[in-house]
Amino acid sequence: MRLEYATSRGRVTMDSDAPPIVLMEDITGLGGADGNVHTAATPMQDGVTWLGSTAEPRMIALTGAIVGDDTARAALRREITRTLSAKAGLGLVTITAYGYARQIGAVVERAPAFGEAEGEGVGFQMFTCTLYCPQPFFEDVNVSTCEMTARDGGMKFPLRLPAKFSVLHNVNRYRCVNTGDVPCAIEAEFSAGALNPVLTNTSTSEYIRIRRDIPFGHSLVITTGFNDKVAYLKSLSTGERTDAMGYLDLNSTFFRFNPGDNWLNFDADEGRQSTHVSVKWRPAYVAF
Repeated sequence: MRLEYATSRGRVTMDSDAPPIVLMEDITGLGGADGNVHTAATPMQDGVTWLGSTAEPRMIALTGAIVGDDTARAALRREITRTLSAKAGLGLVTITAYGYARQIGAVVERAPAFGEAEGEGVGFQMFTCTLYCPQPFFEDVNVSTCEMTARDGGMKFPLRLPAKFSVLHNVNRYRCVNTGDVPCAIEAEFSAGALNPVLTNTSTSEYIRIRRDIPFGHSLVITTGFNDKVAYLKSLSTGERTDAMGYLDLNSTFFRFNPGDNWLNFDADEGRQSTHVSVKWRPAYVAF
């Protein structure tokens, strides 16, 4: 198993199979997150009514060891304490094991505590640390992508050959698979040329519609995270962003992908055939 913790101050990598920073096997907090059960009761009611359940923040406790001579261990202690610091802010934990890699945001709950050094010359020194993960779900490191492109027309050639060619039809529905355990946010980017574009999740009948055109040299970006609902125009030349939330149709929903198949459809009043739509998402899992 390999664990990497990255913040604005640096990056620390711990590997269970390789020094100089060795990750020990007694890491905890990678299983399913604890639940918070919400209930309500009325007078004279037997029991309670279940309203729903939410997942609690996650705690990851780990034990590591630094290997080397006195000078090397001193440098490693400095690197670890500087990066694994509560003042370093929110960092990103990336764990690689069992043939896949997943990540989760975390801050330091308990700073690294070092034990006594053992061994002469090249020795080792154990340490412990606890990380607090505000969001309990692990996400795929790699982003899943669906490219939605409509193609009409084309060129014709007065040519006949003793062969068969496949025919490219316009695709109206696109299958996006959320392999995770919980709904996940999406990021949709529309290229220039579309007038009043709309992206519809036909699996749930939810849609996002923008009441304006996308000017050339720009793209429209929409994100649907729980605390990251954003719509903006982005200049392709400068990267400058212009808020587009005011152009949202009032019945639009910042929908997320449910676990399993999600079917998307893209349309526009004008320019559908020349517009390219890219949808990205990271599946999320209740345990590593």
